[in-house]
Amino acid sequence: MDGTSGFGKAAETLSLILKDACGIVIDPLKKIASAKADRIIERRNVKHELEIETLKLAERAKHRQLRAELRRQYNLESIGSKAIGYLGQSDQVSKIDEDWLNYFLDSSKDIGDESLQDIWARILASSVQEENQISRVTLDVLKRFSPESCRIFERVAPFIFRFNFNGVKYGIIDIMTIFDIDEVNNIHVNGDLWHLDHLGILNSSVVRFNFPQVDQIIHEDAHRILKLTPMEVEGQSSLNAINVSIAGLQLAEGLNISLDQNYLDHFYRQHNASKERGNKAIKDNSFSIEIIKK
Repeated sequence: MDGTSGFGKAAETLSLILKDACGIVIDPLKKIASAKADRIIERRNVKHELEIETLKLAERAKHRQLRAELRRQYNLESIGSKAIGYLGQSDQVSKIDEDWLNYFLDSSKDIGDESLQDIWARILASSVQEENQISRVTLDVLKRFSPESCRIFERVAPFIFRFNFNGVKYGIIDIMTIFDIDEVNNIHVNGDLWHLDHLGILNSSVVRFNFPQVDQIIHEDAHRILKLTPMEVEGQSSLNAINVSIAGLQLAEGLNISLDQNYLDHFYRQHNASKERGNKAIKDNSFSIEIIKK
């Protein structure tokens, strides 16, 4: 072999020795070519195997996506069916914004729990009948609800006073009344309030809620009106309360949750009786409470 073969005299010598000794003819160049061919074949086999695995992976991904979309479709149809059931024979219809509806469907498509579906269905039914649909921010809050969150919210929501002043909606829970009726209504007040605080439904810290210095209706239903009238004293009318967020207000309204009548009566009796006794806790409230029957 010459130097151009890429091998030195040692390789040439060994090749000749083997040829003379046992008739074995070894061409180093042929061996290299064969090794390269083997590597090419091996790479092709690996590539083929990778292609097969990729196809299998793609098939599993398609199957997973199909299964997920089927589940989502089932969830949406279940929510829609429940919403139609809630509407019943009602003829009251309001136009639903298409962008809002798309956001609602996208937000609720992964809701598979029956109790959560029920909440979403009631919101959808309410939105068909009411001009003001609940905001997308409130839908985002609702997405964080667990089944236990639903149960807690429906326990607490009947104790929210919802009222308007100068076009602004307010929601408060009277702290003195709700703690006083804790055992009566089987509400674990602190735990429930902290849970809803975590979700953004309310602020569990007690604040002095200041009313405007005008007569203020804080509740009205088909039978009664609850009115607060400021007293002729300096300062603002106020009470110790928990503030409810806009999301909490919208959900309570969207779910059509009524104020608990025992809570309303207790609020009226508690504050009037305490004021008569000069209870320091509400001595500075500076308002009188009146229930007006319709």
